[in-house]
Amino acid sequence: MPGMNGIEATQQLLADYANVKVIGLSVHTDHAPVANITAAGASGYVVKEDAGSELLDAIRTVCRGQIYLSRSLGIKGLESTL
Repeated sequence: MPGMNGIEATQQLLADYANVKVIGLSVHTDHAPVANITAAGASGYVVKEDAGSELLDAIRTVCRGQIYLSRSLGIKGLESTL
């Protein structure tokens, strides 16, 4: 994304549109990017490799007000990032 990264884009979107839901989409599978994007206000995180099978579930989940994390990330250890 020219001009800003995903964290900055998330922060800007939420500053401009408080009710919007953001789902991060990235190739990264380590915990730091998940922690960073959720700290910026994202409601979900999908690993690009999993997007074909998970993106619709992620959208439905965050629309219900829940947080979605790609299954390939595993939940163990991520609770403290949310």
